[in-house]
Amino acid sequence: MSEALFGFLHHTLSSNLDRESKQRRINICRNAMDTASLYITWSSYHRVLYEDWTGLLNSVEFGLFLKAAKYSNSLAEYYSDNLVVAIIATVQEHDDRWFELATSQLGMSRVVLGGYSTHDDNVLLANTIDTCHRVIQVYSENDLFNTPAATRLKSLEICSNFDARNTLSGLQHEFCGLWNELIRMTGESADRQMRSLGICILRHIRKIYIALHEGTDAAPTAFSASTDNYTDVLFHASSYPSCNIPEHNSSIYEATAGPTEDAPHPPDPTSPTCCTLPSWFGSLTVEWKIPGSLEGVDVQS
Repeated sequence: MSEALFGFLHHTLSSNLDRESKQRRINICRNAMDTASLYITWSSYHRVLYEDWTGLLNSVEFGLFLKAAKYSNSLAEYYSDNLVVAIIATVQEHDDRWFELATSQLGMSRVVLGGYSTHDDNVLLANTIDTCHRVIQVYSENDLFNTPAATRLKSLEICSNFDARNTLSGLQHEFCGLWNELIRMTGESADRQMRSLGICILRHIRKIYIALHEGTDAAPTAFSASTDNYTDVLFHASSYPSCNIPEHNSSIYEATAGPTEDAPHPPDPTSPTCCTLPSWFGSLTVEWKIPGSLEGVDVQS
């Protein structure tokens, strides 16, 4: 029944129906989903990301539908979250509905997000950073390594496909701080699954790092922007350099930082009071608690 419901949604949102008719059908689907406790399945998730329903990634209304759904299944919520991330990155028209979706996903007010929207790539960089944090947190807190989701970070690849060179320096500094934490995780985590996850994330966001470090001593030498995503060198932690540029590491722009209601501009990234990564992030390399049954499971894509 769940598959049929999402198929009906795909048919509705890809049709030539007027907006009012589409919204009426979306409401019917939402009510049916809540009443019957339906949720997005692996099959539906895969069809949206890889197969015949990829057009839904261009639909803000589908993203809002997913955000409004109630989930009792953590895996379904994970699938939904990944699709919303991809929709924010894929949709080209950034109208009020897109802002509604982005503010809901990133946990920011419209004023805060408006401070980023002077350049659309600021929102996309914030989306990528937020996604990395969410992925790490979800994998560290849930038994996802032996599920299909463990080998699917396609949404991270989608949301990191933009030019980050003209983004706000504060967001760039936050990205570099995140990158260095991932480097530390791949080298220091006692758990092999988490080291593998760290490498997987680095592999998917490497093009942002390359763009921000062109012509510097911190630029990677083992790979380039044109290196194929499945080249062997990308699966080795030693291939990824740390960002050692002082200007990038003087502070780490706080994940929730940004313009406030009273001052709709990002805070000064050089301020020592501006910036720390989320409180749970600093312990990732020393406090991984993964069930013993997951030994031997790798994240590969």
